[in-house]
Amino acid sequence: MSYETAATVFLNEWRDRTRPKTLIGYRLYLNRFGFQKNVSEITRGNIHSVLAMLKDKPAAQNQAFTVMRLFFNWALRNELVDKHPMRGERRPATVSSHDRVLTEPELTAVLCGATSCPFGTIVRLLVLTGQRRGETGALRWDRIDEEEQPINLPSSTTKNKRAHNFPYGSLTKSVLAAIPRCSPLLSSPLLSSPLLSSSNPTKAQHFRRGASQKDTSASRLKFQRGRCTTYVGLLVPPMPCSAHRFT
Repeated sequence: MSYETAATVFLNEWRDRTRPKTLIGYRLYLNRFGFQKNVSEITRGNIHSVLAMLKDKPAAQNQAFTVMRLFFNWALRNELVDKHPMRGERRPATVSSHDRVLTEPELTAVLCGATSCPFGTIVRLLVLTGQRRGETGALRWDRIDEEEQPINLPSSTTKNKRAHNFPYGSLTKSVLAAIPRCSPLLSSPLLSSPLLSSSNPTKAQHFRRGASQKDTSASRLKFQRGRCTTYVGLLVPPMPCSAHRFT
């Protein structure tokens, strides 16, 4: 079977077994290899040649390696190859984790600059709760205990598939109080904003799926770092907005 045909069959089989975003990544890297030969004729050297072209992008190189290894695991199970050309191989690149978080003034700048609606409200919730964008987008009012002030995330919305409860403070309470309660889903009024109207429906869909969140006044700051900073700074509240000068 040709590589092109096998890749198509592979993607079709995985369509209902993985998330759409993950499937897009599979297709991207399978196309990157793009071998013009039968699957059984692909050698370890062929694979290394393509991976070498990604040496300046270590994260992408590792992802391409993982997809190709998964593809050949599938090919071996389906008897398209007699042996796995990547058996015993390890990921080619070493990728360091993020070692920087936002400083206190930077985090203050985010909170003070996130004043617009709906993006400002979304950003403030992300920073103040430290939760993932998908978890925030799926948050329901009945998961918020306003007396004891914990927020309860069910396993169906968390990345690790485990229920998660966490407390929230007065700043978060004030942000929540400003959101109209017209739907069980906290994000519904935000998603109905004119900025997320039918003229640009993908923005609303992206937030609900946890794929997009930013405020134009803080667009240069990555919120993966913002999430980390929230945890680091739990014991040290950020300075008041009046103490921060925008330039």
